[in-house]
Amino acid sequence: MNKGIAITLIILLSLITVFVTGVFILLLNGNTKFNIFSIFNMGYSENLIDSKEIENIEDIYITTDIGDIFIEENPEDKIKVELYSEDSENYFIKEEDNQLQIKLNAKKKSFNFGGKRNRVIVKVPKNYAKTIKVRTTTGDIEAESFADMKLNVEGTTGDIKIDKADRLDFKLTTGDVKVGTLNYISGDVKTGDIKVSETEVFSAATTTGDITIDNVTKRIYARTTTGDIKIDKANIEEDSTIKTGTGDIKIESLKGAYIEASAHTGDVKVQNNDRHLEKTIKITSNTGDIKVNQ
Repeated sequence: MNKGIAITLIILLSLITVFVTGVFILLLNGNTKFNIFSIFNMGYSENLIDSKEIENIEDIYITTDIGDIFIEENPEDKIKVELYSEDSENYFIKEEDNQLQIKLNAKKKSFNFGGKRNRVIVKVPKNYAKTIKVRTTTGDIEAESFADMKLNVEGTTGDIKIDKADRLDFKLTTGDVKVGTLNYISGDVKTGDIKVSETEVFSAATTTGDITIDNVTKRIYARTTTGDIKIDKANIEEDSTIKTGTGDIKIESLKGAYIEASAHTGDVKVQNNDRHLEKTIKITSNTGDIKVNQ
């Protein structure tokens, strides 16, 4: 082999090794969230391919394969939809049986490395009280503050971020869920964290990931296979359950229910436990510590 070529290959392999090692170190330390697609992402498309304004519609259905979805406030009492893409040939905005159907798929057989991402923008009135259903393969969903809105999401890869809503139902394979204030949250994610600021009812699980809740005021069912569960405040009004396979459970302040806590491998520390309370919360961990009211 030519000596110059050999030296070049050695240098390239060294650089690749350093890069991969650095990425893994960052991931292990938890200092970054690495997404290989971000290397090739050049921002969002500004090419408006379709738009429509609608009044007096019921539920909204959104379907995408690759692209992000934004639900924003419209100061006018109507719904406005905008679709942005560089090359999509498979899209529509249509009314059907008093429902709004929205679809935006990427151009088939187009990898679009270095290209701009598709996006769907749905603007609804502040008092919108219907359901928005989202079915997506790869893409994030972001929603602003809508106290009466219900959101139903099924996705393969992507995050969910909501400022405020009435209810969120979700099913994800990979992605984080971050929610501000709502009344009810229910769902499942295989790989990802779930974070909630405040909710009345929490009923969700993650296979690999942590669950963090600032305040739950009525009922809770929280489960992780591998991951910690941390709750700042819980005021229980109905029988509840919290369990982990491998992970710690920590509740800073729990009121309203008798605590049944057990860990197969791990320490259990519970204070201020009232056996005479009518409601019960069962807290179990296979491998991990449990701390309540510490």
